Amino acid sequence: EDLAVFSLPNHWTGFMLRPTSSSWACDEMLQVGQMMCVTVVKAAQEATKTGPRRRIQVSCMPGKVNSTFANGEQPKQNAVIRGQIKTVEDHGVLIDVGFSQVGFLSFDDIEGKYYLLEDNGDDDKDEPNLNNEKETAEHLLGEGRVLDFLVKTPPSAR
Repeated sequence: EDLAVFSLPNHWTGFMLRPTSSSWACDEMLQVGQMMCVTVVKAAQEATKTGPRRRIQVSCMPGKVNSTFANGEQPKQNAVIRGQIKTVEDHGVLIDVGFSQVGFLSFDDIEGKYYLLEDNGDDDKDEPNLNNEKETAEHLLGEGRVLDFLVKTPPSAR
């Protein structure tokens, strides 16, 4: 079972199962220590011998987190939206923001150092220079990665 564990406020823990529609494993979508908001999908309380136990299922996927766009509302300038990288192109990345909307992020618009992950997950582990680049990068980019993005130009302003 592929799942990710999230630390929630009040010492609670949230669990996210890999979405059935996703071909990426949780560790390909997320990075340990990555800070992000999640949406509670399901909360249940179970009786155990030691007392009640809460199980909180969360989602970080764009279609759940960006629910304000479900009714066709467009993101505003400087809004932070959740996206999942669909493909890495020559000059940037195509981003799925949920609800059949796609965005584009040019490599020129990325602030700070970034590292492009290989499709097969094998990022040339034998080459120390590449490992150093990956470790010092602020942003790890690759297909399937789930990240937050800043809207620079809203769709209606293009």
